[in-house]
Amino acid sequence: MSAFSHVKGRVLVALADGTLAIFHRSEDGQWDLSNYHLMDLGRPHHSIRCMAVVHDKVWCGYKNKIHVIQPKSMQIEKSFDAHPRRESQVRQLAWIGDGVWVSIRLDSTLRLYHAHTHQHLQDVDIEPYVSKMLGTGKLGFSFVRITALLIGGNRLWVGTGNGVIISIPLTESKCFHTEKVPHSKTGNHSGKYLSGES
Repeated sequence: MSAFSHVKGRVLVALADGTLAIFHRSEDGQWDLSNYHLMDLGRPHHSIRCMAVVHDKVWCGYKNKIHVIQPKSMQIEKSFDAHPRRESQVRQLAWIGDGVWVSIRLDSTLRLYHAHTHQHLQDVDIEPYVSKMLGTGKLGFSFVRITALLIGGNRLWVGTGNGVIISIPLTESKCFHTEKVPHSKTGNHSGKYLSGES
């Protein structure tokens, strides 16, 4: 199992073989663990890497696809490519308002999609901020990759494989656009913050 989501009285469990197990409550209100629905997201089978509840639906990251699942009908409502490169893989999803932020394996760019239309809205490359924070000499031949993603306190928190945490403020009027000044902090440079133009 790689991820769990709960929405509208359903629990979705992402399995390593590319299937979703969807559990629901029986008429007496108890979880019916013996009567579940299996949904296959495609072949060849790969692990479902992440899930996020987006309004009353669940977005699943599967290979380079995002599948939008309607939990009540237990159907795939929409599927679309997360990145133009077919070999890319979705790693993390984070939702706020009408926007869903998506990170791609071995990539330094976050991609923003509209929660209802699924339209690609914006890219934010964090590599320049990490390079400025660490210095290009310290990066050497390593590349910046996003390893963690969270929305909290009206900010998008991004963790990288280089040990840098970037905190990007989100505007209140449109909860999916970033403001001009992201901040970052590394574990080994306590108290040192980065700000720059995006």
